[in-house]
Amino acid sequence: MESLINNLLEFFYILIGLLLMTTAARVFMDKTHPTRMGTSLFWMLLGIVFAFGNFIPFMIDGIIILVMGVLTLFKQVQIGKLAELNEAESEAASKRIGAWIFLPCILLAALAVGIAQLTPLGGQVGIGLASIGSLLVVIFITKAKPKTVLDDSDRMIQQVGTTGILPQLRGQWNILTKSCGIIDY
Repeated sequence: MESLINNLLEFFYILIGLLLMTTAARVFMDKTHPTRMGTSLFWMLLGIVFAFGNFIPFMIDGIIILVMGVLTLFKQVQIGKLAELNEAESEAASKRIGAWIFLPCILLAALAVGIAQLTPLGGQVGIGLASIGSLLVVIFITKAKPKTVLDDSDRMIQQVGTTGILPQLRGQWNILTKSCGIIDY
């Protein structure tokens, strides 16, 4: 069971890493972005840490995290051009979907708690499985195309920005300092 849990968690981290790398590619292709190179490098490095962090030496993970910190310190990470929302289409979809739009949120919470409490898979796997299930329900309810899903994922990643990843980086920093024998306070 422990092997299954670890493999599922690794799958989710790789999936998140691929989404971050997609954002890096989108930013890199935007020739009008004011900090295109720094921002795309930041998202690519974060994607590498998420997708391959367990497969590369801790020291390399640490160097990548430090480079990301330097990019952020020198304000080289900014929101780029995001996919435009069509207000008329959004309004029409809102009326068509109505209160059903809340179903994926409720399903996410119920599935995550149910998996965490009723199976040996635990909370992290529960959140991952519930996220995928909720995404499928969103696609079914909204009839969203894959491009729309990627556009909205990119929008969320860029808008949440660097502050949204601080808890993950703190965890990586703890692993790095322990593996190098550094005392972290």
